[in-house]
Amino acid sequence: MIATSDNKFDPFIVDVRKGLRRQEPQAIISPWKVIKVNREYGGDWFNIADVDGDGEVEIFSVKGKSPRVGSPGGSFVTSLCVQKLDGSILWTWGDPKAGKCQGVDKTARVHDIDNDGNMEVIVGTHGKMFILDGKTGKELHSFALPMDLYNDRMVFADIQGKGWRSDIVIKEAYTQLYAYTAEGKLIWHWVGGTGHTSTAVDIDNDGREEIMAGGADGEPPYPKTDAIVAINYEGKVVWKADPYQNSITNPFLSSLVEKYLVKQQHGDINIEAYIERPYARGKYKLMDGSIHFYTQTGHPDHVEVIRVCSDPADTRIAATLCQGNGVICADGYGNILWKRMLSYHCEMVRAGKLRNDVEGVQLCVDYDHIIRSNPRKPLAVFHEDGDLIGHYITNYARNHQPIDWNNDGKEKIIIGCDHLMLDGYGNIIAEFEIPEGLEPWIVGRGDCTGTGVQDAIYSVYTKSEDRESRQQWIYIFTNTNLPLAKRVKPEGTGVNFTFY
Repeated sequence: MIATSDNKFDPFIVDVRKGLRRQEPQAIISPWKVIKVNREYGGDWFNIADVDGDGEVEIFSVKGKSPRVGSPGGSFVTSLCVQKLDGSILWTWGDPKAGKCQGVDKTARVHDIDNDGNMEVIVGTHGKMFILDGKTGKELHSFALPMDLYNDRMVFADIQGKGWRSDIVIKEAYTQLYAYTAEGKLIWHWVGGTGHTSTAVDIDNDGREEIMAGGADGEPPYPKTDAIVAINYEGKVVWKADPYQNSITNPFLSSLVEKYLVKQQHGDINIEAYIERPYARGKYKLMDGSIHFYTQTGHPDHVEVIRVCSDPADTRIAATLCQGNGVICADGYGNILWKRMLSYHCEMVRAGKLRNDVEGVQLCVDYDHIIRSNPRKPLAVFHEDGDLIGHYITNYARNHQPIDWNNDGKEKIIIGCDHLMLDGYGNIIAEFEIPEGLEPWIVGRGDCTGTGVQDAIYSVYTKSEDRESRQQWIYIFTNTNLPLAKRVKPEGTGVNFTFY
């Protein structure tokens, strides 16, 4: 993989896989808490929050059921379990025999939806939304959902401009969005290619959050014109960023692409070919000495708000492009500032201040859907201006988060499968201690200790091909080397925590 000639960095490539890496972790971090997840009522999809308001976080996990055979997404919640940090059950809800453990986003969250200081648990099932009391699990109220809405993901947003996130946005994979008040009044319904992600952010500083979604402009045929859209409080698209209109020069091709095209070339004839190779899947053209990569249509898998400014021109939003095989960065008006086509499917983009030697923040982007026979799974690091900083080669790069581990404003990268902490310079900082024979998967971050400092959170399993027979644990790691800050209310994984 190469960078453009005007790239400001000399990109690193560092293998972090055990047995293949040239440097070992500088430290081994032992877990602060290990909680065995109740797999009768809960499992796989989880949140961490102070559900009952006692000043200590709880583990909230759910089971679900796919709405129909061949469904492209969606999973109704069938049961849930809230557990204390000692593993004991605070309360359960639902039918434990109706669903399965599924590692996809669910319409289940913990949030103080009415801003009264007490947490509610909001749960979406087939045709109904339940608002439950966080302390007891007792139903506070419920409202009907359309029976043809196959729930896929739910986020909270301040659409009405109340000053807190009082509204519920439910997404169906991959065709529509519904926005409701907490009481069940429909605010708007939008039809379009939604993609995987829906993110709440006040783009225009009017006190109402827009919803960033991945999809078309709401006009048929929406699956063919995927883009990133900002939907306002009226359910109208205020702008659309379409990254699929033109061919672009790909600065991150592996050498095999160039060799393949040059081999096919005869004289000065331009060569066009579709290459089906890891890190280089797509349509390419060798034209006038330059390699061009033609983007495919696809939906944004993940939208990351880098920063929001009073002037939307200074706002920065990044998004990965599913089958579009890359990442883009746009401003608050929807203008695409840069595109980086990585020639492979990308899932998640996360922003963090990883380096002190340059201004701005950095972005981590993983390559996913790489064939099993290819063991190299890269995690790319970019500067916010689009320059490539480097690649970490991992066993699986999908799950990653920036974390301010030392509470100094400089973030590190924590990754799931290899359970490591990395920096923005190509160094392995630490390994999170997880016993041999267990498989770490999802990694999250959040204040679980009430110190005001971010902790690392891992969802860990016994190794098994049968998802239902696996046991699951939540491992929480905290930085014990830091002086204890003034105790605050622990935030857990946050209101709109997502596996994306």
